[in-house]
Amino acid sequence: MKLSRKLTLMLMAGMGVVLGVNAWVRLEREFSLFETDVIRDHRVMGRGLRAAITEIWIQDGEARALDLLERTNVRESEVVIRWVWLDAAPGDPYAPSAPGSTTADLRVGNPTDWIHVDVEGNRVVTSYLAAEVPGSRRGALELSETLREESAYIRATLLQTLAITTGLFGVTALVVVTSGGILLGRPVRRLIGKARRVGAGDLSDPLTDLAGDELGELGREMNAMCERLQAANERVARETAARLHALDQLRKADRLMTVGQLAAGIAHELGTPLHVVFARGKEISNGEVEGEEARESARIVAEQAERMTRIIRRLLDFARPRPPCKVRVDLRTMAERTASLLTPLARKRGRIVVEPSAEPVFVQADPDQIQQVLTNLVVNAIQALPERLDSTGEVRVQVFVEGARGVVAVLDNGPGLAPEAMIHLFEPFFTTKSPGEGTGLGLPVAWGIVHEHGGEITVESKPGVGTRFYVRLTLDPTAPGEVG
Repeated sequence: MKLSRKLTLMLMAGMGVVLGVNAWVRLEREFSLFETDVIRDHRVMGRGLRAAITEIWIQDGEARALDLLERTNVRESEVVIRWVWLDAAPGDPYAPSAPGSTTADLRVGNPTDWIHVDVEGNRVVTSYLAAEVPGSRRGALELSETLREESAYIRATLLQTLAITTGLFGVTALVVVTSGGILLGRPVRRLIGKARRVGAGDLSDPLTDLAGDELGELGREMNAMCERLQAANERVARETAARLHALDQLRKADRLMTVGQLAAGIAHELGTPLHVVFARGKEISNGEVEGEEARESARIVAEQAERMTRIIRRLLDFARPRPPCKVRVDLRTMAERTASLLTPLARKRGRIVVEPSAEPVFVQADPDQIQQVLTNLVVNAIQALPERLDSTGEVRVQVFVEGARGVVAVLDNGPGLAPEAMIHLFEPFFTTKSPGEGTGLGLPVAWGIVHEHGGEITVESKPGVGTRFYVRLTLDPTAPGEVG
């Protein structure tokens, strides 16, 4: 229900109560005044008639006096006048109409009145005035009058009150609806429209031409709120841009650090093919080999050069930053590519074993970012392995499906993590590595990348047993795109 209608009904209800109480009080007062006037008229008429009847009774006798009373009663059309004996038994023609308790005061000479309802439902006022007449019996005049005029007056008053109430209701409803639509309806509709625009994200188009009442004050507060929200949005946008820029810088720094670590391992791996190329090339250039042996040496030189090219290309592909681009990626391929890239780094401590699933595990992801995540986890796992002469350290990379998610697990058989370290593991710059081996950025960067892809990264570790990292990404078997 609209507010103007509610106000109209409330005003009508209030006026109805007030007018009803006023009508009731007015009718009660009029009833009292009307009955008082009738009783006063009875007293005036009764005193004059009582004096005349008493005098005639004394001079001419009872019959003459009652005859005078009868003639007077005929002339009075509205008032019925009777002579009554106070000691007359009920049913006697001269018995009082009122009950005995009402006429008790007449025995001591006091006038009394009796108001009752007759068989037709009319109110009747009956007045009694005691009269002193010769003899031992006590008599009185009884004057009765039906208040038909009072009933007519009541009906007229009720109709008048009803007409006034109806008129007031109509005028009030018209005024409230008209003024409510102008003073309340329009401003409220404007405020509702503004609230809907704010809810939809539109903070422009402030309210104008606002009144000086409470609704106007509400409109001004909404304008001020929109200005504050707009400023807050701009501030959040700036802070978000700065945060994204800082995050990108952290990822680049983490990537460069990993590249440096890879370069150290790859430099050792390039040493062997370089020695082979140098030796074979020198033999060819010095003429130490000829014919078929020279061709064999040239073939070996070409093979080793191609091997070094592949090693360097993998390093450059990892180091080269690219804009984010989500495509269809097979996690098995990503795991195998990462293991191949990091194998030289792992030789001093152990080996990397890839345990792929039997079927492809496709997700929608940025290949470079996912490879950075896997590289961080595998590098951490390698660095967690102690340097051993028997090279029994092992990093396993498992790829499997778990429900609606593809999972890559990186497991090592290193010393594990302490419980207090697990709490801070993904905090920036927190590291358990020796000085010079880490900056504490790898895991926070990996966590951010995985969560931006709608996935999760968790860790399990037992001291003396090893550590397990799980990267879970939502499967996307039908998404179009290239296969990583």
